[in-house]
Formats: sequence, structure tokens, C-alpha cells
Amino acid sequence: MGLADEMPTAVIRAETPAPLSAAPGGASGPASGLASGAAAAALAAGITKRLKTPDGRDNFEIIEGIGPKINSLLHAAGIHTFEKLAETELSALAKILDAAGPNFRLANPETWAQQAGLCARGEWEALKRLQDELVAGVRMKPDPTDNA
Repeated sequence: MGLADEMPTAVIRAETPAPLSAAPGGASGPASGLASGAAAAALAAGITKRLKTPDGRDNFEIIEGIGPKINSLLHAAGIHTFEKLAETELSALAKILDAAGPNFRLANPETWAQQAGLCARGEWEALKRLQDELVAGVRMKPDPTDNA
């Protein structure tokens, strides 16, 4: 019997990432207080980011083209839900980005309202399909519903 046979063996358990979570406090509405079923549906559609921030607000980082800093900017501007973001005019989003400084002017919010609307309605498969066409939130393929 060698030294390796005398050494205790350790079991290494991989940590399972925390599931997408609902808002604390039981808020209501299609995008607020998302039940675990909605989180599971989002995960099944390939949405791997958390639906809510630690303070219970909607996590806009799910939206292609929005990272942590823009997520914070939008919340600081009073936009806390996917519904509110979906209703926000493109010009208002541009003003928020412009006011934040030159680094934020590079962001293109063109599809953010559309993506937020899909999140608000829990249309995760449609969101995933749309995001597959986007790069940094910008549509790379023409929108077939655009009659321009």
C-alpha cells in the first residue's frame, strides 16, 4: 500500500449557479415578481442572466446592448421595469446616454424597447430569436416587419 492509498480522498462538488430569481417582496405584474416558472422558461430559452437585480428591480442586462453601467444609468433615471423601458421613447434613452458622457454615446438603444417589451410579456423564445440577430443591441439583419 503506497502513500496515495493512505491519503483521504476529497469529494469535489461543482457549485451550481443560482437560478434566475424573482423579485423579493412579492411584487406583481408580468415582469415584476416573476415566479420561478417564468425564470425557468427564461432559462430554457437560453436567457442566463438574472431577471432581477439584488434590490428587486428588473435587470436590464438581459437586454442585448445593456451592461452593468447602462443598467445603473437607467435605474438612476427612474426606469425600473421592463414595462417602463418598453414605453420609453428612443429620444429619451438617447438623452440619458448623452447626459452620462461620451463613453455612453456609443451605445445604440434602437432595439431596447422592443427587447424590454418581450421581457415584460415573458416572451423569452422571441427575445432569444431577436437577440440572435443583434450585435451590441443593433440589428444586423433587416427587420422583416419594417416597411421602410
